[in-house]
Amino acid sequence: MVVGEAQILGQVKEAYEHAFNNGSCSRIFNRLFRQSFEGASDVRTETEIGENRVSISYAASRAGEEGLRHP
Repeated sequence: MVVGEAQILGQVKEAYEHAFNNGSCSRIFNRLFRQSFEGASDVRTETEIGENRVSISYAASRAGEEGLRHP
């Protein structure tokens, strides 16, 4: 995982909590967000999507090493 899926999900959850706490979400949006969070949790537990966590700096370092080996 490089793109930051977990971080993006965390940001969406935080934005939803702010909207919910301010009364800005309708019942439909509440249900939609709750179901999407449950789905994301299911995907992470039932697949190998987060198996090999990789930071962006690690990926850049690896790409640099590969570039040095195969110019």
